[in-house]
Amino acid sequence: MAAALPTDLSRADPSEAWKPWQPADGEWNPKWIAHLYRRAAFGATPAEIEKARASGLDKTLGHLMAGEPDAAERFELLTETGQFYNEPANLRVWWLYAMLEGGHPLREKMTLFWHNHFATSYAKVRSTKLMYEQNVTIRKLALGHFRPFLLDMSKDTAMLIWLDSNQNVKGAPNENYAREVMELFSLGVGNYTEKDVKEAARAFTGWHHDAEQLKFENNPLLHDDGEKTFLGRTGSGPVPTSSASAAISPPAPSSWSASSTPIWSARPRRPRGCLIHSCHRSASRTTTSRPSSTPCSRHNSSSANTPIASA
Repeated sequence: MAAALPTDLSRADPSEAWKPWQPADGEWNPKWIAHLYRRAAFGATPAEIEKARASGLDKTLGHLMAGEPDAAERFELLTETGQFYNEPANLRVWWLYAMLEGGHPLREKMTLFWHNHFATSYAKVRSTKLMYEQNVTIRKLALGHFRPFLLDMSKDTAMLIWLDSNQNVKGAPNENYAREVMELFSLGVGNYTEKDVKEAARAFTGWHHDAEQLKFENNPLLHDDGEKTFLGRTGSGPVPTSSASAAISPPAPSSWSASSTPIWSARPRRPRGCLIHSCHRSASRTTTSRPSSTPCSRHNSSSANTPIASA
């Protein structure tokens, strides 16, 4: 067993703290196998525990990362069948079936985790089709890199509806998505300023869904193409995508230049206490600015939580 971390984490040696766990003789036992399956899956049967014990840690990790041999075929079948569920309750049953029979528990565990991270709900979206499509997007990207994941979610129609993106227009920016993408989805409170929120909101003007609420649509007539300074970068180029990704990498357009030390190197943070329950923000949220150091009510530990299976 690895040595326990010091109480003062600032004194921890990262090279030691992040070493992969290697069980000593006798440590790869049902206790730790069950612990791994609770974290990386939804638990293990006695037969699975015995198989993992016989296979060893490395092979067990490989199996969890890859899923069953037919996991890809199951994914295709699940994706095909899910589109036919028109009632929210039936779509939830489809999702639970995917967790149980998808052949890839780690992928399904992370799909559940990311659904909570990019929290939306049928309560406001009012479309099982859009909730289904978002679930498929999350499942496809659940085990991949975060940057393309965040960019795809920034174009997701359910997300655009949830955070009132069509109300974000030149001359009257709506800050909902601009604030969420930094506060909840990437940087975390304290790693951006209220000025960044306002500038990002301007950058996202015209970042809409179409009139039929079927797909993403960028409306240049409603986009504010004036100069903006966001996370230490100033420019006036085509910036909506860059505003989403700047939280984790520098903006790409050459028309943006560094004017101060950027803060997009900050690590993404996850608010605590949200894996099991989803505390969705009120759909009636206004654009009133909130101090960047004040956590939203969604992650206030005293708030009442709504079960996460609310898609």
